[in-house]
Amino acid sequence: MKRKQRYIRILCMIFVLSLLLSACSKPPAPAERDTDEPSTVAESNSGSNSTTEEQPQDIAADADAASEPNITLSFRNIFSEGIAWAGYYDSNDNTGNRHFGWLHPDGSIDHPFPIDRVSNCGSEFSDGYSYVTTGDGFIRHATNIPDSFIILDKTGAITAESPDDGSSYEILCGGNGVYLVKQSIRSMTESDDRYGLITADGDWLYECAICEPDGPHPLSPSGISCYAPEDVQFSYLGENIFLAKYDTLYPQFVFYNCTTNQTYRLTSDNQIYGNFSMGHIPVKIDGTLCVLSTEFELQPIAVDTSELVIYSDGIIFTSNDDWGSDGCVTEGKFYRLDGSVLANLSEYELRYRDAFELYRFVGGYAAIIIHGADNNYYLAILDKSGAFTFDPIKIDLAFNYDYIGTFSSGLISCVIDGQLAFVDTNGNITYPSGLDKDYTDSYVFHDGFALDVLNPCFLREDGTVLEVYLKE
Repeated sequence: MKRKQRYIRILCMIFVLSLLLSACSKPPAPAERDTDEPSTVAESNSGSNSTTEEQPQDIAADADAASEPNITLSFRNIFSEGIAWAGYYDSNDNTGNRHFGWLHPDGSIDHPFPIDRVSNCGSEFSDGYSYVTTGDGFIRHATNIPDSFIILDKTGAITAESPDDGSSYEILCGGNGVYLVKQSIRSMTESDDRYGLITADGDWLYECAICEPDGPHPLSPSGISCYAPEDVQFSYLGENIFLAKYDTLYPQFVFYNCTTNQTYRLTSDNQIYGNFSMGHIPVKIDGTLCVLSTEFELQPIAVDTSELVIYSDGIIFTSNDDWGSDGCVTEGKFYRLDGSVLANLSEYELRYRDAFELYRFVGGYAAIIIHGADNNYYLAILDKSGAFTFDPIKIDLAFNYDYIGTFSSGLISCVIDGQLAFVDTNGNITYPSGLDKDYTDSYVFHDGFALDVLNPCFLREDGTVLEVYLKE
């Protein structure tokens, strides 16, 4: 017991001694500032010289911090009609949530639409409208919350929205102010998919209904006993024409013109090329190339060969489909819809492998690649007179590397002398800095901007980055 008390006294003495030592080592309190001493903090009198030389450095540091971008793009759609949907993070937002807005050509992002109704990016704009569909978890039984859609005009106003009846609704495709809607009903007694057509103003052209074989629905197949949901694919072909492709034992294409309320079916083994343009689309029926009008009038067209067919902007490109080891085709020609030849390129070997997005007119021009007699490759652009707009430019093509892009908005990306380059319709060449040539095919321009696949940003036509900011 005495030994325990002795230990307690020793511990108490050590504690008191430590307190005395800490008090002795404490630095003296600073003397009170003399009010006559010049201050190192800026005074209210901006005309005085009371600031020290460190102040400009602090101001510069603050300016640098203020100039740092606080918006990071995380998801981007292409520009369409002057607007790109963008998902982004704001470093000034402590929640860390992703936001969605409209990005404009000046780099500003705004939110003129009801923010609480938008949980992801919407579709590209078409005729002044964009639609937003929320999720697909309902039809996958991942959630009990039905999917829904809204249609927005360019002011951000909601012009149409899905019914609130407990079903799931999503827009599958559309354009020109008309959209194909899928209604999914899931319950203990029902599991149906129904399809309808709605305008951008919210008028139902056709109420949602099942596409039963030989049924009244304008997109129903004919002569098919049954089909599985995964056997049908819907698409919008432009100029108010919708298509239902039934990939069954007996394939069938069902066209529907929502303006004239006409349905047209192709029931044999046929092919369709591109979308409707200039009132027509090429189709191959039993090996014969024809053009189908929006009134569903079918007219054969005489071409030298139709093994390979590409169509856009009212111009048809045809060639043989016998690729050599160099990936080239021959007998290439551009035709007008009346069958007359726009440009005869049969004197050239044309590179098609790695360049299958070319040979189609966009905005009055088409890009092609010529395999020269010197075994080099040359980029050329034609106008609608069938003439080259500049002397073909020698470019680099490498096996297994996509060194050629898609021609769009008057520009095409390619590789010249080992450098990534942008070429316009006049043959002017821009060499952007800091871009990887191995991703040349990814730089596709829309409305003057291209997505940078390696960085979360948009590029201008001169290769510079579009700086983004939140609009006040």
